Amino acid sequence: MVDTEAAGLACYCKDPEDSDPARERVIISTFAGCHAENRCRADLSFGALDELAVIWSLDWREARVMLLKMSDGYLANGGLNSVQMALETRSERAVKQSWHVITAVADALLAKEWEPIKPLRSGCQWSNQTMAKYLAGHEAAAILEQHAITATLTADC
Repeated sequence: MVDTEAAGLACYCKDPEDSDPARERVIISTFAGCHAENRCRADLSFGALDELAVIWSLDWREARVMLLKMSDGYLANGGLNSVQMALETRSERAVKQSWHVITAVADALLAKEWEPIKPLRSGCQWSNQTMAKYLAGHEAAAILEQHAITATLTADC
């Protein structure tokens, strides 16, 4: 979703099964938001996000909380900071490799009509604006499938 001030939010299941590989995928996806924003900013000749803005962003905070749930065995090779840096790097690489897919999803979202802001499933309001564009999960999954990326839709999250 994106509002009239260009603030956006991607909703996906961030409560994975209880395994390190599942948590790792969520962490990489969560870090990808800021990496994708910086790529878009560069493409439009805007400056990158300030480092503190990234570190204190909701995405980075959520990823760090998920990192704390990793098993001791997963963290044993380098410790928390080393693992975080490695996952940030993998996330940035994933954004670069999949930029064409990211822009396909963004293009589909931007082609939508404006509609009144909808509250999140949690009941929270995600924007101060009154209008937004929305891309339904099944629409995003269909675009991903066209690019050989499997997305599973669930009502559990």
